[in-house]
Amino acid sequence: MNTNRISGKLSMTLFLTSICLIVLNVQCTHPKPIDSKSSECKRWLWFMANLQAYHKTEYGYFSQEIDSLMSLDSMSLARYQYRVVYADSHNFVLEAREIFDFDQDGQLRIWQMDTSKNCKEIKL
Repeated sequence: MNTNRISGKLSMTLFLTSICLIVLNVQCTHPKPIDSKSSECKRWLWFMANLQAYHKTEYGYFSQEIDSLMSLDSMSLARYQYRVVYADSHNFVLEAREIFDFDQDGQLRIWQMDTSKNCKEIKL
């Protein structure tokens, strides 16, 4: 077992998680309109897409499990439920579903991001 590789992977994951949490924490201190909830969602999807890219660099394929990308404990106050919809050695699709109807329009928003980091809202 290559301990340098494991140590490097752990260090990078912790570094990226720390940066993301700092950014989210700073932005949580300001009053936000409803649309900023989707901005938070897009930032998390972007962050998870970067972790997918790092995972592919390490293992040669994209992860099919969100747990292998990051600890869900860091998302305990999340407003969205995140999951990997699809992943193979070439592509992935990440998804975020609202847990609560923030704009009270009777519909929960769903966002998806692909390998190219294209983010779109899915209409049901």
